[in-house]
Amino acid sequence: MGIAAFVFGVHVATYWRLALHREFGYLQGHIIGVDLDGVLGRHREQFCKVLMEERDKDVAPESIVKIPVHECAGLRLCEEDEWAVFNQPRYWTEMAAYEDASYVLKRLRDVLHYEVLIFSWRPWPNWAKIPPEQLERYRRLWRRTSLPRITRQWLRDRDIPCDSLVIEEGNVDSPDRWRGGRNRFIVSRNRMIRLFVEDDLDKARRLADICEVVFLIKHPYNQNRLEGMRLPNNIIEVGGWKDIYECVRRHL
Repeated sequence: MGIAAFVFGVHVATYWRLALHREFGYLQGHIIGVDLDGVLGRHREQFCKVLMEERDKDVAPESIVKIPVHECAGLRLCEEDEWAVFNQPRYWTEMAAYEDASYVLKRLRDVLHYEVLIFSWRPWPNWAKIPPEQLERYRRLWRRTSLPRITRQWLRDRDIPCDSLVIEEGNVDSPDRWRGGRNRFIVSRNRMIRLFVEDDLDKARRLADICEVVFLIKHPYNQNRLEGMRLPNNIIEVGGWKDIYECVRRHL
């Protein structure tokens, strides 16, 4: 009788602990984390456009089936081609936004009361990757701006709501804060981010251990995975922002 009462007491205590965590834990973190390139910005189309202008190489956006792009078989691109694109300010300033991104994020914030945190790793310009004979040209291009400034202006120009912008730095792939860096994994854990919208499959899998739900926006480069590979149950593949809003509105 005593053992049964003890087991029952442990069960009740465990239930209440979980209930309190649900109420005062992740539900208190009513936050959505959002990656930028490939989630808010149409980076494949923009990459191909600037690549043609800078390197005179014609690549179709749908042929980008792997990132980094120079690893895509058959495209015959090298790292220098990528650097020429990413070191160019107009690649970042002129990138088009996905349709419905602004509208859906406004609805999530204003109607469903989510706080919006936007994340991006943007270590450009990378002066070490610029040929010496072109350094002066790029110094002129970047003289009065920087990527954090460009990113904030890009969000304002496209009317995308943002309560906080996190430009990731240091070790951007590790969830271990002791390894140095400021990234989506560390911030998601510290802020108890409930939902995350991602386009990188590896990052989505890691975020699934931290967030309640991770939305993976489909791109050719995140669909090319091993046959039979199963995603964690809390990763939801979506075609775009309308799918995300309907899922959050109805189920979350």
